[in-house]
Amino acid sequence: MGKTSIDLRGRCGNLVFYRTKTGTRFRSVPLKSNFPDTPAQQAVRKRLQSALRFYQRLKETPLLEAWRVAAEGTTANRYTLFIKSNIDVFNEQTLADPAALQLVQGTLPRLNCLEAERLEDGGVLLTWDNSLCEEHTALDDRLCVAALFEGRLYTPRLLETDGARRRDRRARVSLAGTEGGEAHLYAFFMAPDGNAYSTSCYAHVAEEGGL
Repeated sequence: MGKTSIDLRGRCGNLVFYRTKTGTRFRSVPLKSNFPDTPAQQAVRKRLQSALRFYQRLKETPLLEAWRVAAEGTTANRYTLFIKSNIDVFNEQTLADPAALQLVQGTLPRLNCLEAERLEDGGVLLTWDNSLCEEHTALDDRLCVAALFEGRLYTPRLLETDGARRRDRRARVSLAGTEGGEAHLYAFFMAPDGNAYSTSCYAHVAEEGGL
């Protein structure tokens, strides 16, 4: 690894240039590998591609802004932070563990004891506890809820919460148009000024009529 005063990024021949907090550095890489990928390396690459496909869909939603905020003040960018936080929840084909997915990451206090109950009208009642919320100003944080549906795990959808705040400790969200299917909900708070988020909390909603 070396250091240069020239502001470069990318690859030139067998040298890769990248930025750090202390300046521009570079390292050499083989021009060509004489060894084929092992099955394990191929599996890792496919899992990374699976995670990347999901991240690309996040770019179509406001959820990506939360990752930009989370990456501020770190050496990571929003993409590398998302991958580092979530690579283990993907397999070679798809999102394998929706319950472990961090759809949003942040520093605000999270929802505690989140529960979801499907209502007869097709909506879902969310309840949570604020026992760990120490700052009164945090009670004005806005509730946000995103959903992934079985069969469409790569299509995140933001749900309407009717302006619910942290202080409310309950909110009704609509699953209209989802035909009563199984849903994975991710609830998180956003500061009133939109400059801070909490890490998402997961709630599972069984298929209508299911257990």
